[in-house]
Amino acid sequence: MDILLIASNDPRKRLHGGQQRTHAVWKGLKTLGNVWTIVPVQHKCDEESNDDDHIYKVYLEERYSLGWFVQRLWAKVFPCLTLPLGIKLPGKDGRCEIRVLQDVKFDITVVRFNYAGRLCPWRIAPMFIDVDDVPTDDYRRAHPSHRIRLWLLHIWQDYICKKARQLWIPDPEEKGMLPNVNIAYVPNIPMIDTICVQKADVHDEAQWFNTMLFVGFLAHVPNQVALDWFLKTYWSDLKMRLPSLKYRIAGGGLPERLKDEWSQYKDVELLGFVDDLNEVYASGCAVLMPMRIGSGTCLKTLEALAYGKPIISTSQGLRGIPRQDRTRANGMYEFRSIDDICSIIKYLQKSGSACQESSASRAYIDKNFSQEVVNRNLSKAVASAAFRK
Repeated sequence: MDILLIASNDPRKRLHGGQQRTHAVWKGLKTLGNVWTIVPVQHKCDEESNDDDHIYKVYLEERYSLGWFVQRLWAKVFPCLTLPLGIKLPGKDGRCEIRVLQDVKFDITVVRFNYAGRLCPWRIAPMFIDVDDVPTDDYRRAHPSHRIRLWLLHIWQDYICKKARQLWIPDPEEKGMLPNVNIAYVPNIPMIDTICVQKADVHDEAQWFNTMLFVGFLAHVPNQVALDWFLKTYWSDLKMRLPSLKYRIAGGGLPERLKDEWSQYKDVELLGFVDDLNEVYASGCAVLMPMRIGSGTCLKTLEALAYGKPIISTSQGLRGIPRQDRTRANGMYEFRSIDDICSIIKYLQKSGSACQESSASRAYIDKNFSQEVVNRNLSKAVASAAFRK
């Protein structure tokens, strides 16, 4: 099987967020056949070819053409709705007219939503869309008052979905948001190879049990919203009920304004960017994940579970994990109020569950959110869609 993958970045790289998703899908597709990857670039001078991995960075735009001007004008008014103008991926009957790929006849094309409408890859071969984030859900959360734009985005999204042979979603709950009945579950996975976490060697064990953690990229708006809301809403009352409680927040990119505000809270430690996540995760007994907005799977949660940390989270922070799996046995605790948070922390301290659940949470990730699971699910998905039209 020859597969054409259209990616927004080099799939060999393993970074956070969408880039990690691209890497996992790329590795999974390679178990099914030959994968040829096109990475659209912004300038002609950025073009590169890697014949060993069949990865080609290609300049596809037709600058200063009529279509290019219309696309730019459209993007200013409706930035989430892409049009097949000003950029081309010409081809038909399995053939692609890009020079390095002319001799390959493709069986399927795999693409993310952001390129599906603009490149029309279904003209080459049956299209599979790797969804990751549902465009309408993401836009609704960010712009709840833009009703006309959201309505237009729904129309565009439904049109693109119906052009796809199958959709791949990382969150089972996203299935109801999409019109295509051919939907397969392909989970996201944490970006971890080796884990060597042990409980930190602290002089006061009570300090370890009273330390909560948060690890994430703090330039990411959903992380800022979550922590700002939690500190303003809960932290002062939590400190009154649990005076020894500490909150260690790790991650780069925090704006100076929020850094100044958050540093005023007692026993909130802003670590900034850290090189060794093992050391950070070993310094506290649980991860406190007060997410409020966001779409797709919360990769921070998967990462923390893989490091053997119990999760104290809102339901939003556990998105992407099936609801029946959000149990104490898998190291997950959902909170809705300050009373919930206090009772969960006291339970972890009293029972020693923070230590006992380490292997259970890691085992859950290995079983349900690993590269092997991605490979297996992709194989089943492509096989099940092979004879559909």
